[in-house]
Amino acid sequence: MRIVNLIAFVVTSFIGHFVLSQIANATVSLNDGGVTDLQVTARDTNISFVGVVEHLFPASLPYNATHTAIQGITNSQAEYDLNQDGFQIVSSGSRAGLLDSGANVQPTIFFSVSVDTPYALTGSLSTVDPSAKYASLGTTLNDIDTLAVLFHSVQESFGVMDKVFVLGGTTGNYNNELSGSPTGMLAAGHRYRLFYGTSIYAANSGSPASFTGMFQLAFVPEPSSVALLGMGGLALLGCAIRRRRHSR
Repeated sequence: MRIVNLIAFVVTSFIGHFVLSQIANATVSLNDGGVTDLQVTARDTNISFVGVVEHLFPASLPYNATHTAIQGITNSQAEYDLNQDGFQIVSSGSRAGLLDSGANVQPTIFFSVSVDTPYALTGSLSTVDPSAKYASLGTTLNDIDTLAVLFHSVQESFGVMDKVFVLGGTTGNYNNELSGSPTGMLAAGHRYRLFYGTSIYAANSGSPASFTGMFQLAFVPEPSSVALLGMGGLALLGCAIRRRRHSR
């Protein structure tokens, strides 16, 4: 019985050490392949036809920040949580109703991964637009080294009140583009470019409008690592059961 417990302990220790070493060695590097530019814009044509553009240029991970572009009653804001587990962006804003007014959140992020890393993309955009002007949601994930497009999604609507988009959908009444997959594998050592964009725009004059959005690129655990952790847990459970029986 002691030998069985010893074997289980050794196996569990090995599995735990291996999984932890894999996690420790998995690194996401920012600005690999280009300069990350987190951008928000606002244009209120009651004030000027030249809009306000605000930039943030994060140097490394983790990175947490918020910035806002404001012109007149038009504004756009983004909150960023960029870390080793993934990139999260929460966006919001509003625009004036006059022709050519608009609000955009449009970051471009360059990064690489040190080990093969599964990814999952999710996102959405909701608008409050009583005069039914233009709205769009778009995301593109490119492999810079192979020129492959892992995922590309654009949805654009015009003439629809209070539009709701879900990333990967095709509910735009003006334009829809969809290719690739929102889930897949990032290759070790490859460089990637991620673009995310939300926009509301007054193609002609009408009422003011607003939007809220969310976006996430999650780096999900390898199934093999999860399986190994599960094996470790079963081994520990087995040890506990044997010890309990032996104590009776």
